[in-house]
Amino acid sequence: MVTITAVALALWVITTVLDYWTFAPPDSFQSVLLLGYADTAKYIFTAIGQSLAAVLGITMMVVLLVVQLAAARYSHSLIQLYIEDRANTFVLSLFVVSIVYSFWVGNTVKDTFVPTLGLLVALVLATACFASLIPYFRHVFGFLEPEVMVARLENKAQEAMLAGADEKEADKRILHRMGQIGRIATTSVAQMETDVAVNAVLSLERLCRHHLEFRAGVVDSQVHPVEMEALALLNRVYGLALNRARDVTYAAAGSGRNIAEAALKLGRGEIPRASLMLLNTMLRAGINEKDSLSIYHLLHQYRLLAETLVSQCDDRVLEVLFYFKYYALTAQQAGVRFIVDTVAYDLNMLCQKACECGSPVQEQVMESFLDMDSFLERHGQHAAVFPVQKMYGVLAGHFLAEGAESLARPFIDRLKAMPEKEMARLQEWLLTGTGEFFWEFTERKVNFDYLGERQRAMLRERLDQATASDIIG
Repeated sequence: MVTITAVALALWVITTVLDYWTFAPPDSFQSVLLLGYADTAKYIFTAIGQSLAAVLGITMMVVLLVVQLAAARYSHSLIQLYIEDRANTFVLSLFVVSIVYSFWVGNTVKDTFVPTLGLLVALVLATACFASLIPYFRHVFGFLEPEVMVARLENKAQEAMLAGADEKEADKRILHRMGQIGRIATTSVAQMETDVAVNAVLSLERLCRHHLEFRAGVVDSQVHPVEMEALALLNRVYGLALNRARDVTYAAAGSGRNIAEAALKLGRGEIPRASLMLLNTMLRAGINEKDSLSIYHLLHQYRLLAETLVSQCDDRVLEVLFYFKYYALTAQQAGVRFIVDTVAYDLNMLCQKACECGSPVQEQVMESFLDMDSFLERHGQHAAVFPVQKMYGVLAGHFLAEGAESLARPFIDRLKAMPEKEMARLQEWLLTGTGEFFWEFTERKVNFDYLGERQRAMLRERLDQATASDIIG
């Protein structure tokens, strides 16, 4: 804006000086610059008022049209944000003041009186109005970016949180802004603008975590409405994004876990339980919609949360172990493939984590995993047992390589009970060298069946011993 004004004024000065030298008028150069003629002054005041009014009308028409289109596309909260925007208020005020000033000062022009200073001020105001149009349009179109809208709504919620006003009123404002962000997220999912939806999901997560930190010293027996609203919005966005926008489902699942872990660090025990309910609800929705890839990623987030619970010796991990098996069974019964394999791998990793950190619930974690094949068989899912048995072998190989023979023995004994054909099939899967990373693009990249050379060698030795003892027997 300053550069544009400077260029215009520089051109005016240069051309005026050149014209004055060329024409050599009888008037002094000062009188030429100040335009001290009544007719000229009146004409300029009228022209400024009319031109600014016309430009303001066209500008507002274009801007309001664009804002309306954007509001219809994302959220009607955009209109409120536009009204509250300070830059918009400043430009509109500048135009109105300039127009009104020009009309009133122009009314004072007489043959015997020319308001030279008033004319100079009117020209400066008109110049500022026209020069502000380019940065104003840039601001408006930048303002309409959905990421900017989400950031502004988040900032409004943060301001309400830190304003120090009445708690109920502050919560009301925060919930209002969160609802607006949630509407942008759901609308973006419907229009397949996944980057906008992901940004809105992350904004909801940040607001929830900041609210947790803001109320760190408060002990609640129930989940606060702000945190509950954040979890509910994440669940709504996740449900809409199933089989449609997996980037969004991944972000919603990760945000649910991050909120729970942030609450655990702050000693807010009621939030992790609500987050577990959220993840369970997401699992159920994914199974109902048969979105195996979203479930696959969600289980990864679930396991990371369970590892945090294990490392903190939180008894709720025992509930999580049951949920893992329950939803694996539910997915298998619903015909969603590869979920049992994923759950078995995650329980295998949980067993490793429990042993690594010496958790008091280590024994219960391993017993729960050992019961998974029986759990599936009791519910008539015999075909789903083999992936679980593979993970028994993987976990046994891990314990053997770590020198934990006693921890590996229960899993090896379970493998010994396998029929001969199934044992041969298992050895073919586990004891053949494979890469550590899966040979297709996956969210986790790891190869579930991978065993290092030392692990394979030690597991092969134990399984061969078991086979030899069966033959001798």
